[in-house]
Amino acid sequence: MKYRDYSVVDFITDDFFVAWVKHPNEESSLFWNEYIISNPGQRQVISDARSLLLSISYAKSEPLTSDEYLETLENIIKGAPRSGFRWKKIMLPVAATVALIVAFTLILRPFNAADASPAREKRILVTKENPRGQKSISILPDGTKIHLNAESELIIDSLFGHSERKVYLTGEAYFDVTENKSKPFVIWTKELKTTVLGTSFNIRSFEDEGEASIVVVSGNVKVSHSMGDSYQLRPYDLLRYEKKNNRFKADKINNLTSHVGWKDGILTFENDTFDQVKEKIERWYDVTIQADFGHEAGGLYSASYDNKSLIKVLDGWSYTSGFSYKKNKDNIIILTLKP
Repeated sequence: MKYRDYSVVDFITDDFFVAWVKHPNEESSLFWNEYIISNPGQRQVISDARSLLLSISYAKSEPLTSDEYLETLENIIKGAPRSGFRWKKIMLPVAATVALIVAFTLILRPFNAADASPAREKRILVTKENPRGQKSISILPDGTKIHLNAESELIIDSLFGHSERKVYLTGEAYFDVTENKSKPFVIWTKELKTTVLGTSFNIRSFEDEGEASIVVVSGNVKVSHSMGDSYQLRPYDLLRYEKKNNRFKADKINNLTSHVGWKDGILTFENDTFDQVKEKIERWYDVTIQADFGHEAGGLYSASYDNKSLIKVLDGWSYTSGFSYKKNKDNIIILTLKP
């Protein structure tokens, strides 16, 4: 992934960026200052990432060694990916400890010198992450209720609500936001910024999917993109964003359940392709599905399952799509076309 595609989370887990923020030297400062001048569209993202890094409380921070620094810089020049492993290894134990005692929040603010002051209360980032097959409900300090879907992540910090209400989402979540006209609630995903005062809505933005979407249940929602696009959404509005083409498509929908029913245990398929059905079932039930036939064979599939077992879903899918299945001891589902 190239820096111009980086989000805030990507930057704060990048070795070279972290080294510049925490232990700047002449070379790294020259590189990043020139990069910001050449990429003005990322100025705010970089400012937010830098502000977060300077306000994080963590157990240990060490500058990159000379060999690590040179290797990282060479990889940037060559265009090779950077894993960010070293920084993640430092961060994860902290997040795991703090998650037990801190309410969920995230604040992204433009950098200023006061953020680095020792006298200023330190922000502690906390990650709420659900694996496959698991959903959760969180109540934020302002009373906002968040349903977090499986294989999804919410990043927050300990100063939520002090001056702003902001969170960062990867995956899918349903928000029932407590109204506060003086403090808008902002949700950042990798591509979009969603701003509300008090409303209910669903955001879906999985990194492995080519489309992000927002559905409004009640109230008004503002969605904006770094390229300048902005949309005002009302109840029953569906906004889709094609990541590859940077295109938006707005529609009115009649059936909210197909988009938000997951929070109540309703698994819905609506003209879904084989791959879409497969991904939903794998994420929902924490299984792996393998097929010995081309994925185009199943056709489009529509169905709704209200708190049903994996077997019930597989029975319905296999019957209408013309294949049989078996489950082995490793939680792998094998699909075979019927003769």
